[in-house]
Amino acid sequence: MIRLTLTASQQFNELLDHYIRLDRELAVHRLLAALREALARIEADPADGAAFPAAYRAAARWGYRWIKAHKYHIGSGDRLASTVAGRLAGFKSLQHI
Repeated sequence: MIRLTLTASQQFNELLDHYIRLDRELAVHRLLAALREALARIEADPADGAAFPAAYRAAARWGYRWIKAHKYHIGSGDRLASTVAGRLAGFKSLQHI
C-alpha cells in the first residue's frame, strides 16, 4: 500500500490547483503522470532513488529516498510501518489524489 503523507498531499493538491487555475492542462497531465510513475517505482522497489535530489542537498536531512519523475522530485520512506510516505521537494507552495 502506498499513501502520501499529509504534507505531500497538501503540496500536491496545492500545485494541482495552481495549474488548474492557470488552465495549464499539460502541466496537470504531467504532474499526475509523474506521481503515478513515482508511486509505481516506489511500490516496485522501495529502496529506489537517491539520498537527496541533486538540486536540493538539504533535503537529505528528511531521510527519504528521492525519485525524479518528469521535473518533480518525490521522496519516499518507510517510517510509517507498511506504508510509504511521500514528499514533494522544491516547491514553496504546492493538495489529495
